[in-house]
Amino acid sequence: MDKLKKLITGFLVFAIMLSIIPSNALAKDWVEKHVKKAVVNKLTAIGLGAFGIFAGNIVKGIIDAYIDPGQWLAERIDGNDRIPNNGYIEV
Repeated sequence: MDKLKKLITGFLVFAIMLSIIPSNALAKDWVEKHVKKAVVNKLTAIGLGAFGIFAGNIVKGIIDAYIDPGQWLAERIDGNDRIPNNGYIEV
């Protein structure tokens, strides 16, 4: 239960930071540097190194989608159109 409280507190602090930090690029950099690294390190410490990298990428993806949902959606559409992952959406 204590770990759950710490996790919830961490996400609340992050949400407050997103509202305070003026640039989304700074928020993404902070997440990459601190949150993702912390998740990977914790899971590696308990013997789940490969899952730690996977979970760290999931955390980064969630934050990217939260900060810029339009970019996230465009990337998903581009990955499934006529010419996948070329940076354009073909109709």
